[in-house]
Amino acid sequence: MELVGKLQPEVFNDLTVEISLFRPGPMQNNMPLHYLQARHGEVAPDFLHPRFELILRETRGVVIFHERVMRLLDELTGCGLGRADVLRRHLGKPGDLPRIEAFVRERALERGFPPVVVSQIWPVLAGFGSFGFAKAHGAAFALPTSQSAWLKAHHPAEFLAGLLTHDPGMWPKDLIVAEARLLGVPVLALDVQRSALGYQVEELVDGRRGSRLALPEWAGGTEAERARIVQHQPFTSLQDFQGRLRPKRRTFEALARLGVTPASRLQNLPGGTEVLIAGVRRASNTPPDAQWPPGGLRQSR
Repeated sequence: MELVGKLQPEVFNDLTVEISLFRPGPMQNNMPLHYLQARHGEVAPDFLHPRFELILRETRGVVIFHERVMRLLDELTGCGLGRADVLRRHLGKPGDLPRIEAFVRERALERGFPPVVVSQIWPVLAGFGSFGFAKAHGAAFALPTSQSAWLKAHHPAEFLAGLLTHDPGMWPKDLIVAEARLLGVPVLALDVQRSALGYQVEELVDGRRGSRLALPEWAGGTEAERARIVQHQPFTSLQDFQGRLRPKRRTFEALARLGVTPASRLQNLPGGTEVLIAGVRRASNTPPDAQWPPGGLRQSR
């Protein structure tokens, strides 16, 4: 995120560059800083040698993509792009580096490159043994990045609902919920009348759009019970809910403790949840002091 802010992307290719810069290969030689300085006009692009300019002009003198590594190896040695790709892949094998370096230095000198230039470019090439991106790989990441940024800016409720439903796992859900609040998107509570198997967007009376918590976030029931809730929505009363779903007592208690059953008016009264649970226990001929684990929100995977 910090690199995006400093780079200030303007076109799609900027995202491809940003994503590819933030990889161990380019970072080995502080390429992100060199690129940012050249991009913002703080320094002139340094191509190291005129014969490298055509290869590195697009990336302002900075080696970012695998394709550039291959073309530089070919320019230095005349080995052809096919063999250059083989050499590139062997950069990740420490035992092969001395042999590749000797080959590059010997052939580069034969092709008229000064030793100082070879000494400057070799550490950059060797750094790509630590992992970098082909440009197509970076573009494949940049596309959903661009789409997600547009959705977040123009349809934040829908974006967050999709993100929370599919849960990529990179960020904890409480952080995503905090981001929703910063964006002014209400995260609406679980409700057996409205919650679905995925997060849903709802229009609020004040005109805002909120994301409703999904039933899978409730850890107190089975998949089959959650599916039946969605199938039978809406419910006219607590009795209707109990009669059509025939939930287990544990399920009923968990929902009551979460305050998501159709008896919302009762639960909003002082002690209403306890009254509801006591009624459930009486109906099921269970001792009032029987302990059952309450339901709760399922933790992020």
